[in-house]
Amino acid sequence: MLKLLSSTPWGRARRRFSSAGGVSPTMATGGQRVVDALTKAGVNTVFGIPGTHTVPIYKEMESNKESIHHITTRHESGAGYAADGYARATNGASDSLSLKSRMNALESRARYTPHQRLTNHVRRPPCTNVPDMAAVCVITGVGLTNTITPMAVALADSVPMLVISSQVPSFWSGDRSSRQYSHFVPNIEGIAASVCKPGGSFSVTSAEDIAPTILEACALARSGRPGPVHVSIPVDLLSSTTSAVGLEDTPPVTFPELSAAAHAQLEAAAAALSAAKRPVIIAGGGTAGSSTLLTQLAEALDAPVLSTVAGKGALDERHPLAAGARLHQPLARDHVLDQADALLMLGTQLSPTDYWQFKHDEEVPLQLARLSANAIHVDIDPTSLEQGGVASAGGATILADVSSACGALLTKISPSVGGDGAKVVATAKQLSDDPAAMSSNMMWDFEDEKSGGHQISKTLDALRAALPDDVPLVSDVTRIGYTALSLYESHSPNTFICE
Repeated sequence: MLKLLSSTPWGRARRRFSSAGGVSPTMATGGQRVVDALTKAGVNTVFGIPGTHTVPIYKEMESNKESIHHITTRHESGAGYAADGYARATNGASDSLSLKSRMNALESRARYTPHQRLTNHVRRPPCTNVPDMAAVCVITGVGLTNTITPMAVALADSVPMLVISSQVPSFWSGDRSSRQYSHFVPNIEGIAASVCKPGGSFSVTSAEDIAPTILEACALARSGRPGPVHVSIPVDLLSSTTSAVGLEDTPPVTFPELSAAAHAQLEAAAAALSAAKRPVIIAGGGTAGSSTLLTQLAEALDAPVLSTVAGKGALDERHPLAAGARLHQPLARDHVLDQADALLMLGTQLSPTDYWQFKHDEEVPLQLARLSANAIHVDIDPTSLEQGGVASAGGATILADVSSACGALLTKISPSVGGDGAKVVATAKQLSDDPAAMSSNMMWDFEDEKSGGHQISKTLDALRAALPDDVPLVSDVTRIGYTALSLYESHSPNTFICE
């Protein structure tokens, strides 16, 4: 559709209008301000479906194809899931040209043979602390309700996402709100707010506020614990004109600075970890941008690292200290934790999703009470710290960005010498990956060579051998997915995406 816009009578008229003077260089339409703000915020990929109410935005995207890359989906929920997957797979890239080239490559890969697709795969960017994200552009009301489910997934998994929706004209509020308007859904901003970060659903009330609001929303989506945000713009404001200046200042992406209290807590944590004979690390999704620091910390402590689903690959699973995402494997989990005399949880909620068999009338099965003061939980989100169970068990909860915390710990701990962390990990893997143990735990036959479990194991081995390290493997929450958690090695962060 975007390629055809300029050849339509409307597109030709727009060119004549612009060449004849049209909008002053110091003025811009609301749709142009959307595109200007996205570009300023470094959001250069948009997923969506063009619709009548969003034509002013698409009109400007068509004129700015070098800075904004649009991908049309078949359904609004698909646009939301695509933006979710994009944020996970790009893993914090900020180079707009490389991002565009990767997305162009993704669209063209269907022309290649399977072998060519593997050898011409899209390269993923290195990690940075500022998460990259895509935008979703949907129409008024029902277009947004179709996007609610992927927004809820992004909220649960701390994935940054910007959803822009049109809204009924601004004059339609008040006493007209009970009358039906095309695609109108009552209280749509409240519906969106329920699946956004706190304070993350914005309603624009003037054309002048379009760009500043989008910039504020983008900063919020990426700051602290990332998550989805929503901006609602009345359709009349998208077509109106406003000042084309005023984007010099961009709200910063912020992460909590290490407070004096956090520094003191990290000092105590470093002492406890240094004194421990067998410390263990549980790495959650918050470690994905801190892979190098996590590796250095694990090596300094000689600490086995168990990963959550979201943290899989944060420590290269070929590393001798990487026990992998085996929290759902009791034999591996218990072998590691039973010997632990200190536990460091980094950037994780420890959700029941990380477990395969779980009793719904009990809490997540960790040994926090036994470890007491030697249990330490670091997270950027206060809610995760409150609900993680460490505080109630007498341990320490530290509000901090994982990168900052790991960096501080590395300057304070005394490196371990002559530990047996690698031996503990090797035994744990041997115990849990034994075909008889897998059959018992996964309720699936892994022993018979013709069985489903055995065949999927062979398939995962073949995939690992064929796929480049930086190509993500995507799984649903299924028995096959939980099998892959154990048996499919991830060599870098965000290369195993479980929805």
